[in-house]
Amino acid sequence: MFEHPPLDPSQESIRLVRILPGSSPEPVRCELVHVPHSEADYVALSYQWGDLMDLQCIELNGCLFNVTKNLHHFLVSAREKVTTKSVWIDAICIDQTNVPERNEQVRRMGQIYSMAGEVWVWLGTLSQIAPGTSVAAIFDLLEQTGARDLSQRVRLKLQVWRAEQDQVWLQVLDTILSQGYWSRLWVTQEFLKPRSIAIWIGDDLVPGDEFSAFVVESGSSLHTNSPKLVRQAIRDGNVYQLCKSRQELLGSRGNDVHDKWKKRNDFLNYGDGEVTLDGKPLEQVLSKHSMKDCTDWHDSVYGLLSLMAIGGRIPVDY
Repeated sequence: MFEHPPLDPSQESIRLVRILPGSSPEPVRCELVHVPHSEADYVALSYQWGDLMDLQCIELNGCLFNVTKNLHHFLVSAREKVTTKSVWIDAICIDQTNVPERNEQVRRMGQIYSMAGEVWVWLGTLSQIAPGTSVAAIFDLLEQTGARDLSQRVRLKLQVWRAEQDQVWLQVLDTILSQGYWSRLWVTQEFLKPRSIAIWIGDDLVPGDEFSAFVVESGSSLHTNSPKLVRQAIRDGNVYQLCKSRQELLGSRGNDVHDKWKKRNDFLNYGDGEVTLDGKPLEQVLSKHSMKDCTDWHDSVYGLLSLMAIGGRIPVDY
C-alpha cells in the first residue's frame, strides 16, 4: 500500500496528483508529486467524499491506494478528458493518517483553494440526467450576443425556453440542486475563495460564472408551475446564496480587502469581520452552518476559518 513521503515544511510544500491517461477497464493510475506551494500550477477539486466504507482501489506511484467511490468516478471521468492538469485532491494530497500534517494542511485550506488556477466542482455522475441531454448546450450563452452582461444573457435564454415551453433545463437544474454536494459545510469556502470555478455536470465542464448566473436568475424569475424541488432549492437553498454571493465577490475583485471581507461576512451574516472568539457573532456563524454536513465534527469550525476574520487565530487540532 502507498505511504506518503513527508512534506518539506521549510518550503510550505503541497502534493499534487497527476492523472495518467487510460480507459476502462484499466485501473486508474496517478502520480503524486511534491511542489512548493508558491510555485505550483494546479486546479483544486471540490467534491463530496461519500461513503468511507465504499472504497475503490487506484494505483498511486505504482502502489495501491484506496479512494471513495465518488472520487474514483471523478478520476475515471477526468483521465478521459483532462490529462495535462495537476490536481489538488484533499483525500490523496493530505496524509490523512498524519495528524500534524493534516492540521497544517487544513489550516491552509483557504489559501490552497484561492491560489488554485481553477477549482473543479464535481457533482457526481448525475445518472438522473436523461441520456443524450447536452448540458453544455443548456448553459451555452453564445447566441445571446445582444445582451449587455452575463445576467441579461441568461434572462434572454430563460425567456426563449419559457416561450417554447422547454422543461429540459428545469429537469437538469432539479438534478443538480438535489445533489448531496451542496449540503457540505466545506462548500462555502471552496465556492467563494477561488478565482475561477468550473462545474462538472455529467460529462460537461460548465464555467462557474454561467452556472451562478443561471441559478441566480432562475431563482429570481421562476414561474409557479416549476417543480417544487427546484423552486425551494433555488429560492431558499444554499445554492442560490452561494451563487449570489459569488457574483457579488466577482464584482469586488480588485477592490480593497475590507470590501471583500464585508461581502463574505454579509453572506455568513455576522457583521463587518471584527468578531471575537467569545462574541455572539461567532456563535451566529456556527449556528447558521450547524446543519451542514461534514465527516469530522471538528470541521464544523475548521471548514469556515478562511472566511472569518479571526480564522488565523483559531488553531487547527484534530
